[in-house]
Amino acid sequence: MVEPDNHTAWIDRGGDTWVRVDDYPIGSYGIERWGPWWPLTDGPGWEPRALDGIGQPRPWDQVDEFHGPFTPAGPERTARAIERVRREVAS
Repeated sequence: MVEPDNHTAWIDRGGDTWVRVDDYPIGSYGIERWGPWWPLTDGPGWEPRALDGIGQPRPWDQVDEFHGPFTPAGPERTARAIERVRREVAS
């Protein structure tokens, strides 16, 4: 799969959301080391205490290799994912 564009979200095989957010300068939150793809713990496999969490951003090659296949997230889920990343980086 070719790397999707900024501000797109995809649902992995486990039901979690991965969202690409390129909006932050290199150096913020380790993006230069990891990449612009943020994992959200919003799928059905998470315990309630872990829901709405967020993981370390990753580069697309890692996301694609270890978490695919993907289905596109709808507009509402994409907007929620982008907002969740913005809250995390701003805190």
